[in-house]
Amino acid sequence: MSNCLFAWPDRVIPSTIYTPTFSGGAWSTALPLTNLLLPDLGSMARSSNAQATSTTFDIDLQVIRQLRLFAIPDHNLSFAATIRVQVDTESTFTTPFYDSGAMEVWPRYYPVGSISSTHESYADGKLTLEAAVGLRPGWWYAFPPPTMQGRYVRVTIVDTANSAGYVQLNRFICAPVWQPAINMSLGAQTSLVTTTEQSQALGGAVWFDRRIPRRSTRLTLEALTPETAMVWAGEMQRILGIDGELFFVFDPDDTDLLKKQRSYLATLQQLNAIEYPYANANRTAFDLIEKL
Repeated sequence: MSNCLFAWPDRVIPSTIYTPTFSGGAWSTALPLTNLLLPDLGSMARSSNAQATSTTFDIDLQVIRQLRLFAIPDHNLSFAATIRVQVDTESTFTTPFYDSGAMEVWPRYYPVGSISSTHESYADGKLTLEAAVGLRPGWWYAFPPPTMQGRYVRVTIVDTANSAGYVQLNRFICAPVWQPAINMSLGAQTSLVTTTEQSQALGGAVWFDRRIPRRSTRLTLEALTPETAMVWAGEMQRILGIDGELFFVFDPDDTDLLKKQRSYLATLQQLNAIEYPYANANRTAFDLIEKL
């Protein structure tokens, strides 16, 4: 298990100094590729068709950046879809600084040994179309090596068999990370939070106003140096507040099966104190909740 990490800010979202640009592919006039510049998860970019040449695009971040995480929050990509991310300091991508290769969007879902030989997913452990009904597509993310940097990002999506006839994405996150030198303490908690409301009639019948449950993680970082506590943990809370977003990765070594379950786009539920329990070390806790 590797140390958890916090990824922010999303370099695709325009800052006060730089506004990234998009090019390539063929995209709907009503739902253009520039919608990926918006932090609103409800904004979508939709390709004009499902041809691979139409669903490939380039991002110019305007300046060379350190990048450690690429993620797509929501999409309509089919079970056969693959994504490839290339990063370079030159727009030609002749010798990319980083190349993820073609990665599955929907990897194995069921743990090995958890389903019987008669289960419809026994052969590959992947969801069927029926089992996926009602499930959010979940996160797709790639985690490059620590030395990765670049200005230009090429995203190649191959999903020519998509039954919708197009590819739709709501964000493409490119972010640097902070990875604490010492991992979170034992006792971290992952849970689900729901705001579903229920009402009951006098006769006993119950009605529900269902809301999508959100993932939540509570963790503590111990033995932070005073400098790390203030510059990273403290400044992250000051800059993000409870409304700014970060991408939380529970364990960078997670398998494809686990990374969809334990890593997600989040906000801080509250701002916690930097504690001084030791002479030369600090401690702080983080309460994260999923952003939908």
